[in-house]
Amino acid sequence: MGGKLHSAVYPRRLRFQLRSADQALFLLIPHTAGEEFYCVLSSGFSPAAVWAYDRGDAHVALEGQDLDAVSGYRLLYTWQDYSLYRYFSRKPVFISLLRHPVARVIEVYEHLWEDEEHPWHSEVRSQNLSLKEFLRFPPAQEWVNNRQTRQLIGDLRGELGDLSPEVMLELARLRLEEFAFIGLSERLADARQLLRYTFDLPHLRKVKRSVIRRMGSPCKPYDAESLQLVKDTNRLDLRLYQIGARIFERRLEQMQYELRDSPDRKYTPGAPRDYRRISLRMGILLRSWSGTVRLGRLRRWLIPEGSQREKRYLQLRKRIFGW
Repeated sequence: MGGKLHSAVYPRRLRFQLRSADQALFLLIPHTAGEEFYCVLSSGFSPAAVWAYDRGDAHVALEGQDLDAVSGYRLLYTWQDYSLYRYFSRKPVFISLLRHPVARVIEVYEHLWEDEEHPWHSEVRSQNLSLKEFLRFPPAQEWVNNRQTRQLIGDLRGELGDLSPEVMLELARLRLEEFAFIGLSERLADARQLLRYTFDLPHLRKVKRSVIRRMGSPCKPYDAESLQLVKDTNRLDLRLYQIGARIFERRLEQMQYELRDSPDRKYTPGAPRDYRRISLRMGILLRSWSGTVRLGRLRRWLIPEGSQREKRYLQLRKRIFGW
């Protein structure tokens, strides 16, 4: 993307061209609509080039794989954390979604109440756990205690030791800046548009409207004390979400900037439409049309229909223009 102006506004190009040796690793954070978004993402790849490991320990699965075979995949999808990169011959291109931690934790809790096949379902039901009690439920700590931060820094297995909260947050921030794509669950339509542009994937399927509505709808009401406990348990995730939202907004703005102001921009099938340019042209057309309407009204006022003045006007027009 040429020009000093681009360097001054944004330090690097947003669009990331996946090379033949590159592998994209989608870190799916539970209950962020990641599974639905993965379906959107994977539609841009050949099915044979996709490796999905959505249950169990992907570390164990990869340890049992021939690394040359794994290197043949272009897109990999897992619930595991950032530390998975160690199993690749070269560092993968990271992709992930963030969700507001309060909404995410509440959905985890409600899902366990409804999903009879989940191993914790019977225990949660039999003990009739409230949201506050669920937050102290030992098996659920991995899912409800700053899960997003720990997954991004690669600490789901406790391998990083005893890090201070500030160090964890700074490490997670650096991860987000490193990721080629980061989206927000509450804005899946915008996230798809940004994903489509970033990797130049023209044929991505659309996100289901029901999923967009579910992610954008407010949570069920809970008492203030329970909600505050969710926030206290996820202080790092709350701050991380704010950082991620700023990065997401900045990249959306950069996408529009690159589409609108690049002096050497060429159309590519994967590029979103430049709605600002289209709306400008539509504005010119509408102004021209409204001007024509006003002239027509003025003519009818100056030359009333059926009047002697109109007869002379029609004769003169026919003599000059022939119609």
